[in-house]
Amino acid sequence: MLILNIISILLVIVILIVIISVLLNINRRLDEKIQLEKSRIEFYEREIKNIKKTPASEDSVKSLNDIAKEFFREKFNINSNKTYLELETMFKKEGKDKEERFCSLMNAMMYADRTVSSREMNEATGLFADIVEDYNNFK
Repeated sequence: MLILNIISILLVIVILIVIISVLLNINRRLDEKIQLEKSRIEFYEREIKNIKKTPASEDSVKSLNDIAKEFFREKFNINSNKTYLELETMFKKEGKDKEERFCSLMNAMMYADRTVSSREMNEATGLFADIVEDYNNFK
């Protein structure tokens, strides 16, 4: 009887060790994912700051376009080949006002046959910063 009790206790201990080990492994993987996500958000925030420092130009619009398309692809699983008009329509259907406005501005800045104004660039960059911030706070 004593041996049976000892075996039962040892079995419970082994099961507990296995459960704790599995939970620790899951926790470690979640921590790694959280750190990766934080580093991606920090990357977007750094890029936005860099774009804000540059004067409005075709290059700054292209930089904003590149980073925004990457963000939308990564965070919303959107094909980066979609046009801003397509994205604007999609975000309008989803009720995402900031994203819709941003895509409208990007469409105007990228395809208009005129020089981009500082006001437009500041507004687009600010909207994109808000979108990244909203995503960061929402998760």
